[in-house]
Amino acid sequence: MKLKITVTGPKAHDVDYRYHLLGLARSSKLKGFDAENQIEDGKQQVEVLVEGSEATIKKFGDIVQISKPHGAEISDISLSNYHEKVMKLAEYCGWCINIQLNKGIQAIVGISQILERMDSRQEVIAASQKRTAKCLAAVADKLDIRSGNGPSRIRGLR
Repeated sequence: MKLKITVTGPKAHDVDYRYHLLGLARSSKLKGFDAENQIEDGKQQVEVLVEGSEATIKKFGDIVQISKPHGAEISDISLSNYHEKVMKLAEYCGWCINIQLNKGIQAIVGISQILERMDSRQEVIAASQKRTAKCLAAVADKLDIRSGNGPSRIRGLR
């Protein structure tokens, strides 16, 4: 049996809804699963296609009606029969891994670019530190701070 579930709401994307549903599908022992974010009439939707035994599909449909990820705001969940091909659950898991690895690669590239910019600024920082040290040395030359009971004074002033 196959089922199409459409989850609609103001906050159905960017709350890990597809991964939430994937976890439910795996624990429900579904053999087919596919989920995709969509925008329909300006509304966020997650369209889910599932395949499994009649009892498994019924159980999954019931769970989807009451379970949602933290932060999701849902206005409607519709279920309808579906008759087309549904991706195998393991294939969908592989697809998700590729998507997440791509996000990780992009993050690593971004970090690498930040580190390169930081490296290029090390010379500027070192030059600034040398100028600061010279200024401090000049100020220290002007100050004659005595330890003990004697007064402190600034050279060149009476």
